[in-house]
Amino acid sequence: MLQVVMLGLGIYYLYTGKIQQKTHKVEGWRARVIGGILLSSLPLSFVFGFAIGLYVVMTGGNPESVSNYALLIDIGVVIGVMVLAIILFNSWKVSIYDPSLSGTYVPGMMPPPPGSPPMQLPPSYPPVDPNNPYQPPSSR
Repeated sequence: MLQVVMLGLGIYYLYTGKIQQKTHKVEGWRARVIGGILLSSLPLSFVFGFAIGLYVVMTGGNPESVSNYALLIDIGVVIGVMVLAIILFNSWKVSIYDPSLSGTYVPGMMPPPPGSPPMQLPPSYPPVDPNNPYQPPSSR
């Protein structure tokens, strides 16, 4: 089941070239490499299973004894592919937030650590231009 999910995610990442979480993203060829790695779980399981089965048959063993190792092969390949994809994502990820907003609160961002200066909400409107002739008169 997990291999099918990894297959779907791999196809999506290859097609879009984008992996995005709440605070980080990976785009372009790096996201496509991670998608290709996620796609490789099914072929790798097949190749390892085939190689072990071929080895057992060539050495004169019972071919049905390979079925005992099939689940271990699948679990090992899935864990290995997931670990590799997570390592690559963590090494290539980029923060979504603009560094020019440092010191401002962005919704969804983690709160500041204790002892840091208070954060301010960014303005939701542009600052008032005093030379704007279309500005309504201010009330006094």
